[in-house]
Amino acid sequence: MPSIEPEALVAALGGPDNVSSVRSCVTRIHVRLSDAELVKKPLLKDYGISVVLETGDELQLIAGATAESIAAAVNDYLGDNS
Repeated sequence: MPSIEPEALVAALGGPDNVSSVRSCVTRIHVRLSDAELVKKPLLKDYGISVVLETGDELQLIAGATAESIAAAVNDYLGDNS
């Protein structure tokens, strides 16, 4: 079970309409966004994301060992709310 509620994480990322895709890779969550300006980075850190890296229209959220479960929960949440 992820330590971050997917609803809260998606809200901090600017809402469901701002998140184009989410995937995990070992300890990172890769999030493709419509508008990076909508992201509330301080909230991400409050939710346990240790580092937020911006690479163009994608954010890399370093979440540690829970990255895969967090990404899966976010994808499930987005799928249920699309």
